[in-house]
Amino acid sequence: MLHSRPKIDVNDLAFRASNGSSESEKELMDHLSVSFLAFAQQRICNDHDAEEIVQDVLSVIWSKYRDTVFEKSFQAWAYQILKHKIMDYNKKRSNRRRLMAESTEAMSESSDTVADANLRTRLLECLRAVGSTNNRYARILNLNYQGYSTGEICERLGMTKGNCYTLLMRARGALLHCLEKKGGWK
Repeated sequence: MLHSRPKIDVNDLAFRASNGSSESEKELMDHLSVSFLAFAQQRICNDHDAEEIVQDVLSVIWSKYRDTVFEKSFQAWAYQILKHKIMDYNKKRSNRRRLMAESTEAMSESSDTVADANLRTRLLECLRAVGSTNNRYARILNLNYQGYSTGEICERLGMTKGNCYTLLMRARGALLHCLEKKGGWK
């Protein structure tokens, strides 16, 4: 006979965690991590991106749940954060596709040398701008560009994989925002 796992009352766990139970807090974050990852992977085809989104959502929840008054329930609030992050991801992904299409068009209209120089200039400008606001973003983007694995980046920067994924996602978002603000790849 199969034994089913006991149903976890997420709202009760959140209540106990917000009242100081570190055991409940760990159990809550572990449960959310597993269930959110399954939810995100169903909606995003890229497992790495799904993991990054979940890590980002968990960091938001971790920093805000103790001080938040929930309209419906903790679980509804937490899933709403996840759904919004997934919608933002999909929106950014469609913007990236548009930027890639524009870059292809721009490269076909002008010589490759001019387009490459223009792209390189914009990327360097944006990387400097991102680095001037957050040096860790520039550093993690540079290490990622150089081909270091996540584990190697974590070791070099002295951080956990979860923090690394979150930082890398935010750094990429800042770089993309800068490129979009400066007119993309044109």
